Amino acid sequence: MKFEYKNVYHLGSVIQIFWKMFSDMEKPPLTRLHSIRLLTMIIKRIPGKGKANIESLIDFGLKLPSQTEATDLEMLICSETCLALSYTSEDVSTKQLTQQDPSSVIRDNAPKSKKTKNYDEADQADASYVQPRLQFKNEPFKMANTHQLFDRLVQIINCQLTNLSTSKWTPMAESAISCIFKLADNPISIVENLIQKLIDQMPPFKMLISAVPQPDDSNFKIDSLVLSRYFNLIGIVATKLLVFLNQFIVCELKRRKMCKENKENQKNSRGSKSKRKSMRANKSLGRQSLGGDANLDEDLGLQTTEAEDTELLFIENVIEHKVAVSNNEVRSLLAQQLPTIVCILKEQSKHADSLVLACAMAFVRLMALSQKLCSENLQLLFTLMEKSPNAEVRSQLIVGIGDLVYRFPNALEPWTSHLYLPLRDTKSPAVRMNTIRVLSHLILKELIKTRGQIFEIALCTIDENTQISSLAKLFFSELSQRNNGLVIYNAMPDIISQLSGGAGTSWPSGEIYAARQITEDAFRQIVTYLFTFIRRDKQCETLIEKLCHGFRQANIGERKCRDLVFCLSKVQLSENGIKKLKETFRWYADKLIYQSVYDTFKQTILRNARKLPMLKNETKLLIDELEKQMDDVKQKGLSDEPNNDASLREEKDSASESEHVSTGAKKLSRNCAPRGKNAAQQFQKVSKKNSKVNVTRNRRKVIDSSSEQDDDSSEEESDGNSSSDSE
Repeated sequence: MKFEYKNVYHLGSVIQIFWKMFSDMEKPPLTRLHSIRLLTMIIKRIPGKGKANIESLIDFGLKLPSQTEATDLEMLICSETCLALSYTSEDVSTKQLTQQDPSSVIRDNAPKSKKTKNYDEADQADASYVQPRLQFKNEPFKMANTHQLFDRLVQIINCQLTNLSTSKWTPMAESAISCIFKLADNPISIVENLIQKLIDQMPPFKMLISAVPQPDDSNFKIDSLVLSRYFNLIGIVATKLLVFLNQFIVCELKRRKMCKENKENQKNSRGSKSKRKSMRANKSLGRQSLGGDANLDEDLGLQTTEAEDTELLFIENVIEHKVAVSNNEVRSLLAQQLPTIVCILKEQSKHADSLVLACAMAFVRLMALSQKLCSENLQLLFTLMEKSPNAEVRSQLIVGIGDLVYRFPNALEPWTSHLYLPLRDTKSPAVRMNTIRVLSHLILKELIKTRGQIFEIALCTIDENTQISSLAKLFFSELSQRNNGLVIYNAMPDIISQLSGGAGTSWPSGEIYAARQITEDAFRQIVTYLFTFIRRDKQCETLIEKLCHGFRQANIGERKCRDLVFCLSKVQLSENGIKKLKETFRWYADKLIYQSVYDTFKQTILRNARKLPMLKNETKLLIDELEKQMDDVKQKGLSDEPNNDASLREEKDSASESEHVSTGAKKLSRNCAPRGKNAAQQFQKVSKKNSKVNVTRNRRKVIDSSSEQDDDSSEEESDGNSSSDSE
């Protein structure tokens, strides 16, 4: 919601009413909640309103209840107050450091007249405008660690941890942690103190962290809800810490560097003209001596990129050696939680679902801190994603894995094929929906490549869940707009080869991810939708050649042939495409014995070819010739069908004869002398050749018939021409 405060009449009085309703503790909690939500919107738009009333927000928004346990509404008021406090400090990205600060421009409300005869009035009007200040000159709004705000937040989180009557502890803790990282001068020390206080409240858990965790121990008696809240807080702290280091600290380092450079430039600008001339002369001489390459990096902007890389490398070094240390000798406070989390995740049946889910989310967020932690625990992470009995755990883990791919793409590249596996989850539509969302985001952002498994997304276009099918179709429509549709064009042969024939792929974990048998109607729906994105003539010609080449496979059945010829019928034909069909006729000629394949070729493909506009006479003759060849092959195949049994008998007889000959050759080789052994081997080779000739003799009737008829017609024409010449 965009709050346009400039157009509000008597804004100050309205805000005062909201503050009065919020600070009145006798008002109902719901009224106070609505008032603080409205004030949060105003503070987000005007941060100065929040900075002027920080004490009121702390006294009335973060006031502990009179009872030991707070209600849900009181926890929500505390959460909204933390959100309003966090808006008092504005977020400034690295790109905004060189931009102008709009708050530094003071403008007069009265419009300045274009024609002013009195120069004093013009000077007063110009004085209302101040030269704008750049963003890097503004220091971020921070508070000391000893401020009462942070003591109050730590006290609320610590006291309400064991309050099992409320369900709003986790969102309140998340808002409080974000407020600490936004306003505290050194938030890491405050958060470490908070975690240590929470651990002290759970003595059995403190013993587990200090030693090797043993879930079967009798001392491990802590409420699962309390533990789940604790591990949720660990995951929140890991995420907020990563954002704090990679965004705020990097931005602050750049801001201080820009301020230092600005001061140096101001000092240099105060020098005399002679110094400037001498400096210019020295610079010109330096450039001439270096061949003009002294400031080449500045002209190309390479120095800024190197500076950014050094700052990011510095932050990554801090994370690796201080924040997420997991050596045998030294472990950071966050890394100390990993052994207990891993132990709970390996034995999910012994713990509550809420605890397992909290541990899974904390596990992924801790892995996002360090590449070392990520690479060490990838095997366990993907095992949990594939075999966890909890559907919600599988659904949330795929989202976390997507974040890891964005953070460490090189470490996750060998595991790319496993990301498509949850698309076959037959027990939970939520898992499939999250998977299609994550994969579409990663593929469109070019973080992973579409190789081998994109047919899994194509299968989702016919999913029973309409939301999943619509997401899959939206993905392909967005993908078709990249590189003029080359991505879908390159993926089509793989999709057709994987889905044609109706065979499903089996996976080791067959309980959750079952193999799917693709019906012929489902295959046709998928192919019909995908071929709508391929309309270029060159792409269609190449696809025709690749589809015709698919008929040359050795063990190809009738279902596979029907699927391939249906794909050919969906390709947009052109004159060059018809030529490709004629050139590759020998590849699919023997498959015309199937009636469905023959009907599709003749009634669909050739009929569509004749309907093409502006056909040349050569192309029309080519279509007629192709149709004649198909008819001849079909008739020859029908005439040979009654003799199929006889041909099979001949093959069996020839095979039996070859067996008798081979056995006789073996006996002869045993009884004969060494000189007769070579003769027996030669006789055996000749008998094998004869048997192969007899077996394959009956298989050459279909394809050679068309070529023989063409040869006969050519001989008749040559005879006619010779007779006319003799006359």
